[in-house]
Amino acid sequence: MRTRPSMKIDTAIAEVKQAALEGEKNLKNHPPEAARADHPGHPGHLHLAMELLRRAQHDLAQEEDNAQSRGPRQRSLKHVERAIHFTERAIQDLRQGR
Repeated sequence: MRTRPSMKIDTAIAEVKQAALEGEKNLKNHPPEAARADHPGHPGHLHLAMELLRRAQHDLAQEEDNAQSRGPRQRSLKHVERAIHFTERAIQDLRQGR
């Protein structure tokens, strides 16, 4: 079953990819940490997701020179922020045994 945080993360990723395409960025350029996220069953995967989401949030909050990318970038940022919110809730739920 897909959780709400994972659905929000997937939506954020799709928006970031769209913004990158419109900004003519290289989609093949992944940070090495992204490879670890492909194995969500390992301990701390929500914390890794949070770390990567916060990095994405920081990157998306930077000034954009390409006017065509501003709209998709803002939408991406909103999706990332929602994914952060739901991931924080999931971490809290796990801590409380829910």
